[in-house]
Amino acid sequence: MKNDKVVFFKDDHSYWLGDQQIPSVGKFTGRFYDSFEDSFWKTHITLKRILGEEYMDHYRSFKKFQPDAIDLFEPILRDISPIEFHKVKKVVDDEWTKKRNKANFNGTKFHNLKEEKAYLDGFLINPFDGKKYPVTRHESEFDNETITLDFMSLPDGGYLEMLVVAPDFSVAGQSDEVYIETIDGVRYIDINDTKTNEKKPAKSSLSYYLPPLDYMYASTHNKYAIQINSYAHILSLYGFVPRNLGYTHYKKYDENSGVLQVLPVMKKEIEIIFDKNLHF
Repeated sequence: MKNDKVVFFKDDHSYWLGDQQIPSVGKFTGRFYDSFEDSFWKTHITLKRILGEEYMDHYRSFKKFQPDAIDLFEPILRDISPIEFHKVKKVVDDEWTKKRNKANFNGTKFHNLKEEKAYLDGFLINPFDGKKYPVTRHESEFDNETITLDFMSLPDGGYLEMLVVAPDFSVAGQSDEVYIETIDGVRYIDINDTKTNEKKPAKSSLSYYLPPLDYMYASTHNKYAIQINSYAHILSLYGFVPRNLGYTHYKKYDENSGVLQVLPVMKKEIEIIFDKNLHF
């Protein structure tokens, strides 16, 4: 397999080795939390726009921030015209879609400009140790592809949009910045991802991961922690030692606003996620 490559297609966010599709890190980790949070809040906003304080009084009567959806919505929906509900819901859906698309566009633009600067400079500054790591452009005929499947052959340096894949091809993903440094024969990796959320990623949430990880909030921060730790775990399967992991949040797409959030190495959680996925 050394001469093969895994390729990435952006349109459907898919990874391929020849004719074999490889699950993404997002698919692996997404099985452990409820993905219907958006639906709840879109319905909540729709009912609030239609009924105003009448609905909000009902909502507040549950005395908790996110009541059960069936108990909250069904008594109200029985008395509302389905046509009116779907008309207002369509407006809410469109607003969310436009906001998400705008954020994705601006985030990609910021990301690309940041990458291009690093290529022109010829180096990346590792946010964990402040040192310059040489970086070279990796050309691809696809949206992205693996530099090699023999990852331990990679020289020390900084790698942008590094596509990583587990040795058994069970999962693949790509990290914004991977730094490799060899000290006394040990090959260390530092991983930093770029985040441009409108707000600082929240550490708490209204929901939790699913069992057996239900002691963790399914917050944006924890989802990033799981994502980045998954990249580190994949590279550790080749022999690399995760050293520093984190993400840098940039406010309003301002490169000077970056704040590094250092993450713990989550060995137990990642092993649970990978083991469970292999038995789905």
